[in-house]
Amino acid sequence: MLIISFLPVAVLLYYIYKCDYKPEPFKMIARGLLYGVCSVVLVVILHCIFAGIGFEDYFYGEGRTIVSQFLRAFVAAAIPEECAKLLMLHLLLRKNKYFDEHIDGIVYAACVGLGFAGLENVTYVYGSEDWLYTGIARAISAVPGHFMMGIAMGYYYSLFRFNVEGRKREWAVKMLLIPIIFHGVYDAMLMIAPMVGPLLVVILLIGVIFWLNKMRKFSKEKITELRRRDGFAG
Repeated sequence: MLIISFLPVAVLLYYIYKCDYKPEPFKMIARGLLYGVCSVVLVVILHCIFAGIGFEDYFYGEGRTIVSQFLRAFVAAAIPEECAKLLMLHLLLRKNKYFDEHIDGIVYAACVGLGFAGLENVTYVYGSEDWLYTGIARAISAVPGHFMMGIAMGYYYSLFRFNVEGRKREWAVKMLLIPIIFHGVYDAMLMIAPMVGPLLVVILLIGVIFWLNKMRKFSKEKITELRRRDGFAG
């Protein structure tokens, strides 16, 4: 169960580590993962607050609707999770002397995302009756999803940090907005699927695959772009 929980995290961590021609110190990679784990704690605290003001009943109660699940995808998942990850990324990088290349922003943000995904994966796998199916399904969807959301966040964080083209305000907005959109749309399709008929379920699942592929292409393009900005081809 531990292997199936952490293997996809390890594979993606190795991939992003090799994308950097001047790899970051192992201690900073480990710290990035730890900060990602800490972001989960922040999200749990936010969910406790939501429960205290009655949001949990609206999102998870018997009167759930398609609208409530769409809002849940953004309000209860995408927004708090991406805000927590961005806060942890900022704390990790604000005085980081090793953050000296554009690609480093992507590497560190991906580490934060994988730290979050790793802990989340353990809770889902160990809490599932069919843990093998859950582990495999999340290994090809949720874990890469958090990884690619991290790449998007790190890409815009680097543009912001190095003040590329003098558009810091735009990058500041996009470093949070784009990951939230990626996350919210992905979650919305999965959360709405159990509430609709078989045909729409198939359409939504195809939509999830399409959306993950769109995120994959975006991630690959942004990694290539920042490597070129750092003077490396491809």
